[in-house]
Amino acid sequence: RWGGYAAFETKICDDQFRIFGDFYYVDAKTHDELAPTATGDFETPGRVTIFVPPNHPFPGGVPPFGGPTPEEVAMPPGAFNPFNPFEQIISGGTRARIFDFGDRLIDNENIAERFTVGVKGDKLFNGTWGYDGAFMY
Repeated sequence: RWGGYAAFETKICDDQFRIFGDFYYVDAKTHDELAPTATGDFETPGRVTIFVPPNHPFPGGVPPFGGPTPEEVAMPPGAFNPFNPFEQIISGGTRARIFDFGDRLIDNENIAERFTVGVKGDKLFNGTWGYDGAFMY
C-alpha cells in the first residue's frame, strides 16, 4: 500500500481572489489465500444426488459393504469409475476439500484518486461578501 496527498493555495489578488486545490492518491494491493473449495453434501434434499460410482460394477448389482444402492442414488446399471479406490458408491453426507486444485488465491488492487481545484475570495463589497467554488473529481 502506498499513497500521497498534496494541497496548494495561492493568492492572486490579495484576499479577493485565491486559487486552491488538492490531490489524493492511494494504491492498495491485497493477497488472500483460502482453503480449497469444499464440495457440498453429495445428498441434499430436493436436489439431484451426487455420487461417485465404485471402481468396478457390483456383482449382481448389490454393494458388498452396505452403503447406498444404485437405486438410492439413481446410478445407471453397470456404471463404474476406475479412479474410485473403494468397492462402494461414494455418496451421502460426505464433504471434501478439493486439494488437487490448490488453495483459492485472491489478488485485489484498489486505486483511489481525488482531485479538487477551486477559487475563493473574501472582503468583497466593503468586506461583507465572500465566495467559494470548486470542482472535485
